[in-house]
Amino acid sequence: MRADRFFHAALFVALMLLPAAAFAQQLGRMTVEQSEPQGRIPLPGNPERSLLVVYSDVAGLSIRDTMNPPYSIDEPATGEYHVLVDPGIHYFTFDAPGFQRLESGRINMPKGDAVILTVSVLEPGSGARGTLRIETTPPGASIALNDVPLAGRTPITLPNQPTGANRVRLEPADDGYAPVDTT
Repeated sequence: MRADRFFHAALFVALMLLPAAAFAQQLGRMTVEQSEPQGRIPLPGNPERSLLVVYSDVAGLSIRDTMNPPYSIDEPATGEYHVLVDPGIHYFTFDAPGFQRLESGRINMPKGDAVILTVSVLEPGSGARGTLRIETTPPGASIALNDVPLAGRTPITLPNQPTGANRVRLEPADDGYAPVDTT
């Protein structure tokens, strides 16, 4: 049996996954809105500071303050953040996986008071997709992609496939070769 020869062809297949430009992802967009507190929000700790309250439904949100010295809140979460900051002018940036960076613009953080920001999804991203090209030596192998049998045989080009790990099973047309599973 010539399994080793077919296995090397399968490795060649795995390395032929798309040129870099094909992995372009349409990033989602977020929006930030400032709102007035409904009643007085108590400041924990030092009354000489300001309280930043951020409500968010964006998963994995990271908040950075460009004030000198810069600091960041990197706890990936959704829900509500309460952060004590120094009073004065701040510029916040918001990052999340799959989204364009969002900048708040100028925010005045008053001494002994709270500012509420709501960060939400404006447009979800499309996710990264690309084209998968599968070639084998010899040609004519049947293919299952992510456990779904495909109608075509190798060589084949499959457009609009999700990027990342995809399971490929190749069944050679010639009985002298062993099947191969790869990701």
